[in-house]
Amino acid sequence: MEQLFKYCCLLFFLFQFSFSVFSQNEKEFIEGVVSDAQTGEAVVFATIKLKNKALGVVSNLDGSFRIPMRFKSIGDTISISCLGYKKKDILWSTLLQDQENQIKLEPEIFALDGTVLLGKKKKPPTARKIIKRTIENIPKNYPHELFGYVGYYRDYQLKNGNYINLNEAIIKIADQGFQYNDWDITRAQIFDYKANEKFPRDSLADNIYDYKSKNKFVENAVIQSFGGNEISILRIHDPIRNYNVNTFSFINRFNQDLLKNHSLQLIRDNEISGEPMYVIGIEADITISGDNDKPSLAARYTDFNSVFDQNKSKEYKEPIRLKGRGLLYINKRTYAIYRLEYTMLDLSRKKTKSGYSQKKRITLFDLVLEYQEYQGKMYPNYISFQNTFKLKSADFRVEKIELDLEEKCFILQLNKLPIFTSKDLRNHVDFTYKGQKFPLKQVATIEKQLRVFPTEEVFEIMVKTLDLSGKTPLKRNKRSVEFEFSGIRDRYGNLLDVVDFIDYEQYREFFVHRILSETSLPSLKTTMDKNRPIYKNQPVEKPTDFDSFWMNTPLKKTQ
Repeated sequence: MEQLFKYCCLLFFLFQFSFSVFSQNEKEFIEGVVSDAQTGEAVVFATIKLKNKALGVVSNLDGSFRIPMRFKSIGDTISISCLGYKKKDILWSTLLQDQENQIKLEPEIFALDGTVLLGKKKKPPTARKIIKRTIENIPKNYPHELFGYVGYYRDYQLKNGNYINLNEAIIKIADQGFQYNDWDITRAQIFDYKANEKFPRDSLADNIYDYKSKNKFVENAVIQSFGGNEISILRIHDPIRNYNVNTFSFINRFNQDLLKNHSLQLIRDNEISGEPMYVIGIEADITISGDNDKPSLAARYTDFNSVFDQNKSKEYKEPIRLKGRGLLYINKRTYAIYRLEYTMLDLSRKKTKSGYSQKKRITLFDLVLEYQEYQGKMYPNYISFQNTFKLKSADFRVEKIELDLEEKCFILQLNKLPIFTSKDLRNHVDFTYKGQKFPLKQVATIEKQLRVFPTEEVFEIMVKTLDLSGKTPLKRNKRSVEFEFSGIRDRYGNLLDVVDFIDYEQYREFFVHRILSETSLPSLKTTMDKNRPIYKNQPVEKPTDFDSFWMNTPLKKTQ
């Protein structure tokens, strides 16, 4: 009886504890989803801020966001805004704590002004003139002295619509001004970071881009990294901050190549925070003929020539058609850039027996960048850079090949047990030596080993040529030894040595929580090592007001 009583008490304690933890988690954040009131689609990158405060966040890919409940004490209203939508203010008291709050934004449509002056319509300046004046005004519109801001950073990948490899951090950026090279001079200080283990990890997808062996690469495009970690790569791809250095195709050097590489069109007027905006469409087209030994792209496609040279193969024999397009939102009063959207598409066609077929449009990369005005200058609000990439994968593969001189055979070590459809295993293996195909004496299997026996005559010739002894590891070189397999599968149906490419999406995002009125450079001791991932032994130093910042971890699985 006493034991039963203790057991019941333990259950009661665990119940109370779990209820308490659940209640704390439940009340820790206000969660919401922002969507279009007419279409129901998620509104991505909507800005959610405490009204009249420099604290906020940006909605995720599914429109979701979360704000800590502790901020309720410093502001009674949340303000939600996004380009193309009417601004909406919501009282804290109307938001529910135990479920996602559904917030609808009404679309807002603007048209080009038709101002009448002395009986004539006042013509707006051309898109080209607006861009020229915008570039000229960058030095006075953006900071040219030390400035800082703190925000939430994350990088992650999507595989089959699921989040993987999610890394998060609260980071302070100390930038010494737009007149300096961002890569060389800017310092970052990590307040907190984590490799989020609640989402799956895929170590292969975390590897660096490898255009030479094509283990991981962006098809028909180049992602600049300069050897940096993901947040450093993200900062490189801000063409406003880096307006005088190469960023990405076809923007390249914003102050030199934007006008040269794009056709421009003044599309409409808009408004951001009460400021009238020009909205300019930019578009670039380029076709690379596969018949040329080397495409002539000059500065219009940074580093593509070298990648093209490294990968001269049948897949590059057909024309490659790329399209870059985007929108620029420019203040009509100051000619400052508030927002840049830019997408690069691959429209290449593949040749079939009946001719060319249209390939499905593939987004190679996509940039969304927004700046905000603060004390007369433009400061970052958020940046998101997404690119697709391909990862080489062979689930059932040969991991090692050895030559056994005593047994007079090749030993192929497989990563899984093989399954054959024919009793004569020779039907499943073709053996080629120095470009010539030879018959096999025998093929046998022992567990995960495949033992391939050439004829004695061929084996003797091969041994004399290679001058080997004992068990010797061999490299699979097409100019010497080559094996081809057919009908050998693992238990899951994967064919042996059939290489496939898996499509991934890579995201890097930074959302500013607060612009700092005063800042200083972090010491070198506390400065982030930009050549090391944020989650690998980086220096961490939390400020006294660390609780003012939070991680807006994605809440939903993207479909």
